[in-house]
Amino acid sequence: AIELISTKSYSPRDSILNLGRLRALYQIALHGHELKEVQYFVMDVLGQALQPMSIRYLAADYLARFSSDPFDSLQFSVIRAFERAEDIQFKRQLARLLPHCSATKANSLLVSTLADREADETLRLLCGKALMNTRPSQGVGFFRSLLEDDAPAVSQWAAHYFLRYG
Repeated sequence: AIELISTKSYSPRDSILNLGRLRALYQIALHGHELKEVQYFVMDVLGQALQPMSIRYLAADYLARFSSDPFDSLQFSVIRAFERAEDIQFKRQLARLLPHCSATKANSLLVSTLADREADETLRLLCGKALMNTRPSQGVGFFRSLLEDDAPAVSQWAAHYFLRYG
């Protein structure tokens, strides 16, 4: 894994080589060999807008699957990628990563996306689930308003919030 991430001769235009490298790192992690250095490398790939979306999808999936620790110094690349993402599938994957970010900006992005009734319903639900993992600090009125949401999945999530936290 160290040899794969230390190769500096690849550019973002070498999409097949970068995709193969990321898939190899994914396979290594599937076999239980995870390194913090690989997590940093994958987070860096995720934040690079020049990388093709197929590589960024894989990077987001890697981080969602194999990163249980909170993100530290590179969390702002995840936050920035969520803010700038136009592809809804990529934004959904990033919503699964935001709870790992300790910055208050990540929590506010989750809350604002959940409150946005014009946003994608699945994205809103993923933001709600991400908030459920960390006890949300919003008032009861915020969650009460979500009970009456037009999206059934969001209103059911709000009901689960009240069942869990009273």
